[in-house]
Amino acid sequence: SVTFEPGAHTAWHTHPLGQTLIVTAGCGWAQRWDGPVEEIRPGDVIWFPPGEKHWHGAAALTAVTHIAIQEKLDGKAVDWLEHVGEEQYRVGVTPASSSLGLSSVSKFSSSLRRGVLDLASAPNVPEGGEKQEATHAENC
Repeated sequence: SVTFEPGAHTAWHTHPLGQTLIVTAGCGWAQRWDGPVEEIRPGDVIWFPPGEKHWHGAAALTAVTHIAIQEKLDGKAVDWLEHVGEEQYRVGVTPASSSLGLSSVSKFSSSLRRGVLDLASAPNVPEGGEKQEATHAENC
């Protein structure tokens, strides 16, 4: 397993045969190229297909631990690309978009575990105010 301390994350990268992440502790974020930043929590299983550009790591204030599974093709398991800019990393998300819309995500089902999808139904409306956009830090 790999642990990312708060604020730590990978650069953009791809895997020639894809990658599976199994989140075991904490709270983190993942993003596919041209997709929203998504919150990841314990029990989430995330699949990145071969060649899909993405990054993943800890939330700004919370560490995350995951098991990363990938295979080598011709001796290579990863192609490292450019660094994730601070603007990309700190972009805000709303509760609806933090419902882990990663299309290839499956969940371990357990009534004892609070799933990430619960965030989609939680209103982000302060008393007497309008609905506001949440930031990553508010979600983790």
